[in-house]
Amino acid sequence: MSVRRFDDFVAVPISTELYMAIAARYPGSVTSLIEDVVEAFLERTKEEEPFLARSSNGINWSSVFLATGTKLRVKYRNEYKYAEIVEDEIHYDGEVVPSVSKMASVMCNNTSVNAWINVEVKRPSDKTWIIADIIRKG
Repeated sequence: MSVRRFDDFVAVPISTELYMAIAARYPGSVTSLIEDVVEAFLERTKEEEPFLARSSNGINWSSVFLATGTKLRVKYRNEYKYAEIVEDEIHYDGEVVPSVSKMASVMCNNTSVNAWINVEVKRPSDKTWIIADIIRKG
């Protein structure tokens, strides 16, 4: 067993209730149990895309970062129209659009729309579409 120094560790807060439940079931080995579970998780998911990985490429839409590969959609007259973030651009219908707001307007026949409410987002790590305003307030 190697000797670890105090600065080889990081403190991760967990609720007292959870810690006590683990300690009751595995007295004296809470730390090793947590390390084993986390190591197993990392091994099991090493081929998956990092959940919160932030690409160096993408766009900033106000306080929201949209990484390359993010899909955008707007429903207009019961039809979805789709765009995608590619590097640092928004691509819609074979064209580069200068902003999410402009994209939403173009998708809605050049009408004035609130993009935060009308645009749905599916980032590379998302399983479902999310209304942009929910991400912004997130």
